[in-house]
Amino acid sequence: MYPLTKAVLVSLLVVCLSSTGSAQVPEHSEQYAAAAHLLDGTSFEYFYEDGSGLEIAFYDGMVRYEWIVGPRKGNNAMDIRYQSRQIGDDLYLVNWQEQDKPDFVSLIINLKDEVMYSSAILRYTTEQEMVHFKEATIKDLRRPKN
Repeated sequence: MYPLTKAVLVSLLVVCLSSTGSAQVPEHSEQYAAAAHLLDGTSFEYFYEDGSGLEIAFYDGMVRYEWIVGPRKGNNAMDIRYQSRQIGDDLYLVNWQEQDKPDFVSLIINLKDEVMYSSAILRYTTEQEMVHFKEATIKDLRRPKN
């Protein structure tokens, strides 16, 4: 088995994103309703290398987030359906779509090492479209008790 290095994780994320193609999945589709919600009850803060940061929480098959530091401070969203897949020991691939913005976000969340990798196409199909591809440090991890 290959070690899950940063390069391997980033490559995995790129492969996962490229396999989605350009097809849109309705935000409230059966796919999201039937998806695994492995992080329900988990919340944490994460901070990018540029100092900006968010608080995120997973609950009832949904995710909410709020920017707590940086130029986007105060921006938030809630009740967004997410899907997840466990890809290693305390290692998860998560994604969701916010069609009202429109944004498509994928995260690789490594709870064991408290690091996260994000890749997103923000404001896709608009003149403001941009690609987000960053690493973050996880802080203040809260998980459900078993």
